[in-house]
Amino acid sequence: AGADATYATIAAPRGGFGIPMRNWLDRVVHVANFGTWATTAGSLANTITLEAAIGAAAAQGGASVVIPAGTFPIQPFTLPEGVVVEGQSKGATTLQCQTGAPVVSLAGDGAGLRNLTLDGVVLAGSSIGVDATGVFDVVFEHVLIQRFQTGMRAKGLEDSVWTDFSISGCGTAADIRGDTDAATTGRGTQVKGILWDGGAVSLCTTAGVTFEVIDLPVFNIVLNGVQFENNQCSALNMVGARDMKLSGCGWDSNLINWSISDGFNTAQVAINTCRNILFDGGTVNGNQVSGAKCNFSGVCQNVRVRDASVVNCSIVLLSPQNQVSFQDCYIDATTSIIGTLTLYGVLRTSDTSIVNGLTADNSPVTAWALQLRPGQVAVIDVQAVAKQENGVNFGTFWEAAGAEEPGATLNFMSGTSAFGVPAVLQGQTSKAVALINAKAGTIASGALTLIDITGTFQSGETITDSTGGQAQVSGPMAFANAALDATGQIHVRAPTVSNTSGYAVLINTSGQMLQVQVQGAAGHSVAWQSKVRVVVN
Repeated sequence: AGADATYATIAAPRGGFGIPMRNWLDRVVHVANFGTWATTAGSLANTITLEAAIGAAAAQGGASVVIPAGTFPIQPFTLPEGVVVEGQSKGATTLQCQTGAPVVSLAGDGAGLRNLTLDGVVLAGSSIGVDATGVFDVVFEHVLIQRFQTGMRAKGLEDSVWTDFSISGCGTAADIRGDTDAATTGRGTQVKGILWDGGAVSLCTTAGVTFEVIDLPVFNIVLNGVQFENNQCSALNMVGARDMKLSGCGWDSNLINWSISDGFNTAQVAINTCRNILFDGGTVNGNQVSGAKCNFSGVCQNVRVRDASVVNCSIVLLSPQNQVSFQDCYIDATTSIIGTLTLYGVLRTSDTSIVNGLTADNSPVTAWALQLRPGQVAVIDVQAVAKQENGVNFGTFWEAAGAEEPGATLNFMSGTSAFGVPAVLQGQTSKAVALINAKAGTIASGALTLIDITGTFQSGETITDSTGGQAQVSGPMAFANAALDATGQIHVRAPTVSNTSGYAVLINTSGQMLQVQVQGAAGHSVAWQSKVRVVVN
């Protein structure tokens, strides 16, 4: 007790290699031990102290430089390899600098910021929150960068994991380039191996986050759960970027949600075409910016949006060279498709199903069913095999049919201006939304035929449409039954049934359901396997 343990050797209880106590404790450096550090001190005094602490951390091969809670004025500083400036939390510790230059310059690998806010205050011209060239393992953990002309700039960046990293209120949020930086340092590198896990990009005015090929590739980027909100610009720009995955991200009230394009350097075609980009889950909502754009141009090879909800946006196909696929997405009636429509692909994995079942008599059994929404038209193809389990009989079938679910009918009264066709209809109380595809009656009263309905219109509420039409709802919405088209069910291939009769595959409707039924024979235990493919619009 009371002895100097500076050079005592310590090791984990489970064994391993021992290290001196001093080396362990030196992994954390407290800024207040190196001079004046206070919220009331000038930026120069604080920066001299901070640089002294950073120097001490660098001298021992890297460490955390710990800053207490408070808002501290500073001047630009440089972080060498392995040095991380760490506050108490991004709500508790703020570093402020109003200089029109890079504030934090990352000069080595493994450097960065943790648990703090970096604040440019006035968006000074040419100000950059964090600047890096050709570095690895950049650290951003629970960090907010705000109010700079550019929040972050990187000319080459590799193998970094960022956690809860946000940029707000900047001109440009982040400018991340695959760039040799030939005109200045010549130390730039490619951009690869970035995992951005959580955080937000908001309130930017010129550009959000840009991943761009200048003269080196940009690839293997993952954004997980990052939110892009209220940006008066393109929130995310992928310029020649490849192999990107955006998982569970959200876009809300941005002027442009994202822009995908090839790089501008025609001498770098081999590396600057956009390929293999996946939007996996999440929400895309125009919200306060109706018709917020999702732009696609360039090669767009294997560009997919999967399991996402797209509401009140514009999907803009600026002549991409390949089809852009929306797979298992919810796309509401207020979302428009603009540009080369043949390059807009919609895929539902549930549109192809393999179903199995048993019949024990000659009563039809429903093997597959799909509820059609008002206005939907479908064509269905069924291939089925029947095999008797208590005998030797079998059957093979290939059937097809078309079906329609008519639009729903909504009566209106007290109309003051005419509804348009087509037009987007909205309930002012219920907030229900639908597309008008037919109308009957006068301006004062009549009936609307609606498709692509979201929500439920309420009797008596005011309804308006995108062309200026207005009236009140009169009664509940009425739904019609689905029906096969005039051709009915046909045999693509004539059924084959061995040594018996009665086996059948039936395509029909029941209410709003399109269904496939299989039928065996009395006394026969029949195993069925069916492949059902349906195209629905």
